[in-house]
Amino acid sequence: MTALAIQSPGVSSAAVRTGKVYPPSVLGLEGLLFLGESIEESVINRSPLAGKANAVAIGSPGVEDNYLLLKNQIAYLQTQIVEVDEMTIIAWHTAEYLNFNAVSNSWTTRQGGTGNSYGLSMRVGGGASPATGKQNYSSMGYRASNDNTSNGTQANVSHTAVVNGGAAGSYMTHAGRFSLTEAKHNILTTGSGTTTVAITAGNVRDKASGLLRLGSAMVGGGDDEFRMCGAAIYSRLLSDQELADFYDWLAMREANRGLGV
Repeated sequence: MTALAIQSPGVSSAAVRTGKVYPPSVLGLEGLLFLGESIEESVINRSPLAGKANAVAIGSPGVEDNYLLLKNQIAYLQTQIVEVDEMTIIAWHTAEYLNFNAVSNSWTTRQGGTGNSYGLSMRVGGGASPATGKQNYSSMGYRASNDNTSNGTQANVSHTAVVNGGAAGSYMTHAGRFSLTEAKHNILTTGSGTTTVAITAGNVRDKASGLLRLGSAMVGGGDDEFRMCGAAIYSRLLSDQELADFYDWLAMREANRGLGV
């Protein structure tokens, strides 16, 4: 695939709000995918940076104009990045009362070893009803040693909120930021603020790399089928202001597809 032209730095806020193809910041943008219209359009990595691979469709995701219907281990997209110390994941998808993994490389057996790896994950679960909201998580795995045999533990941070009413056909955007020592979570749709969890000093975070799946974890489970509209994956930590700027840009761009994210 021919690399797209790299957007010049320093995009003005006015330009961001007039339908620019790329978000205000593209530094470290490993993946930018907008799902819907067709599988061919959905797997295109729209990062303007050279050498960023497209995703691959696994199973048979259902295709609608502005989302794909995805389900754990059955129908999802898969992409891959090299190992990084920091990662920001932004996902926009249905806000209904469902359980699913939006972007994940979690729940794997560590390559070349026997220990379980929990990887990194942006997921949705918990909550009693649409009226009380779902828990929207950032999760990262860690372990006591780097020897490839110790089992992993999972650190979770979440917000519980009713987003866009929680009814069928409503959508939301949230973000997870992962460093070597902590995970952060924000619901950008509601301006939830940041929640943070740190891993215990001396522990080793599972690597942020490898196969990243949109709509599936690495192991089976009866997760709900859900509508996923898109995802962005950065190999660095975005600041609070960068997240806000990304969301402003995204909301304007997705309005062109009839989505309130």
